[in-house]
Amino acid sequence: AFLESNYREEISLSRIATHFHICPSYLSRVFSCRMGMSLVQYLHHIRVEEACRRLRSSHTAISEIATDVGYNEITYFSRRFRKETGISAMEYRKKYRGR
Repeated sequence: AFLESNYREEISLSRIATHFHICPSYLSRVFSCRMGMSLVQYLHHIRVEEACRRLRSSHTAISEIATDVGYNEITYFSRRFRKETGISAMEYRKKYRGR
């Protein structure tokens, strides 16, 4: 829930651990065991999922969506988006807009 509420911000393992008053290595280990992926991978998943929702439902520029979901660099967003979905953000928008 913390990640889903704060995914737009710059988030680090140490920041989350501090928020919950636990050791970063313990948080990392427990998170990976329970979620089946690292905390960073999950954060990217949340961000790309939100970007997909916005690409389907708006005409907002892709660069603006990238910034809104927490990516400061469009090129990094593009790489992460393609890794998560298998296609570019532009292709995704064309394929799924209005659904």
